Amino acid sequence: MQSNYIQFTLSMLILLIPTWPVFGQGRKLAVVVGVGTYRANSGLPSLGNAPGNDAANISDVLREQGFTVFEMTHATARVDGQENLAPNIAYIRDQISGVLDFPNLGRDDVVLITLSGHGVQFEDIKGAGKTPSFYFCPADATITGIKTANQITERNHLLPLEELYAQLAKCNATTKLLIVDACRNDPTQPGVFRSGLASATLPKLPPPTGGTAALFSCKANQRAVQDSKLQQGIFAKFLVDGLKGAADQPLAGLPADGVVTFGELSTYVANNTYAYVYRNYNGEKQSPELRGEFDLNLPLARRLGSAAEFTNSVGMKLVLIKAGSFMMGSPDSDQDAYNFEKPQHRVTLSQDYYLGTTEVTQGQWEAVMGTTPWRGKTYVQEGSNYSATYVSWEDAIEFCKKLSSLEGKSYRLPTEAEWEYACRGGTTTAYSFGADASQLSRYAWFNENAWDQDEKYAHPVAQKMANPFGLYDMHGNVYEWCSDWHGEYSSGSVTDPRGPGRGSYRVSRGGSWNFNARYCRSAYRINGSPDYRNDYLGFRVAVGR
Repeated sequence: MQSNYIQFTLSMLILLIPTWPVFGQGRKLAVVVGVGTYRANSGLPSLGNAPGNDAANISDVLREQGFTVFEMTHATARVDGQENLAPNIAYIRDQISGVLDFPNLGRDDVVLITLSGHGVQFEDIKGAGKTPSFYFCPADATITGIKTANQITERNHLLPLEELYAQLAKCNATTKLLIVDACRNDPTQPGVFRSGLASATLPKLPPPTGGTAALFSCKANQRAVQDSKLQQGIFAKFLVDGLKGAADQPLAGLPADGVVTFGELSTYVANNTYAYVYRNYNGEKQSPELRGEFDLNLPLARRLGSAAEFTNSVGMKLVLIKAGSFMMGSPDSDQDAYNFEKPQHRVTLSQDYYLGTTEVTQGQWEAVMGTTPWRGKTYVQEGSNYSATYVSWEDAIEFCKKLSSLEGKSYRLPTEAEWEYACRGGTTTAYSFGADASQLSRYAWFNENAWDQDEKYAHPVAQKMANPFGLYDMHGNVYEWCSDWHGEYSSGSVTDPRGPGRGSYRVSRGGSWNFNARYCRSAYRINGSPDYRNDYLGFRVAVGR
């Protein structure tokens, strides 16, 4: 049976919405892929910097919105230890499966996948009315010699969109989004290029399934333009701007509320994409198209710079941690747990609070205190972005006092309960990413990737993946002082615990660069004298709302 090979450009936002989430209280996970370079003789010409730039820009705004982002581009894969973020099909599948299978996803949780690069469609010429097959092209894809869909094998390394739909359908997160910005330059029609960045015609697409909403970058027979001046897609540009808060608009005489809804985002992206292309491309039309059934009032993002986060004068970024309840400590079923992590008990935190996204760095310490307590000590690397070490609990308290005076806010150490609640990020497993300790190196510096590799020191902050609350290095790097005296846990439910009224030792949490995975679990706790200093001890700051 004879078939056609149709080249296409597709940018769309797929949203499965069974129920309303409570915005900002769930976990937010994203896989962002950008492919600009393809192998020689693959039949896929390289796209330049645009897909990588789009992926980087989308990743940045998602992180600002509190997402844990797995950014997969040629650039990120060149960083030591991040080879598994190369945008090849095997790694893409691994990362997507890891996010969609994240433990205990449910109501209030958001999962987002974005793909930027080439896309192809194969369609039977004589099979009118049949659903066409769409494929995203990872960096190791090849379409050379393919004329019909039944010629595609695993060796072609093409990723079917139907596969992603099926995986999303099985995922338990309430809100699941798929953005595909698959720019396809037609090598047989070089005349359609615009500065090497224009893309081919959007083919007829199958309608989204029930419960799915789709935002396409353009209608049938239009092009999704990627701009040579911006070095990115026009649709992607306004998608990013909209998620940053530009889409938040006044309604019926009421002021903007600081929240970007799906309706506001789709309207903003459609209007601005159309206007930009019309003005800058000689009256050409690119009309993003919204299809499917959805709730226009679904909240997707907050206007950045609102109360969800702030950055102080010494460069500390703090994010809002919403009040809530969780099970503190370890269950009896955890074979790695120590008795001092038990009994597991319910804790309610009745007040919102802000927490530093990173441990206090050497640069921040020196800016506030004017001292360098780590200088000349063993097992230390110096640099403004390295975690500040050789600071005692008493030193940390003095830092908070001086920072409070400088900023006009009441900085403090988090309580032990606040620390564990933030570390877990809504999870109930041994780690904030699940129970599989083999994944710890993606999130933490600990003995296997630091001490055992002769990197015997605390590392720069935020080099590893963030937890679901957007916090870095909650596992590993340095133990972090908490405000509490060390004591035994309550056997019953408690609200806003502060620890014993007196004691000899203060609590620290999180594990460090020279301890093994067991000591990096969310529930593990140690203690030390308030005047104790060492190469594996640091802290992060909290602020009441």
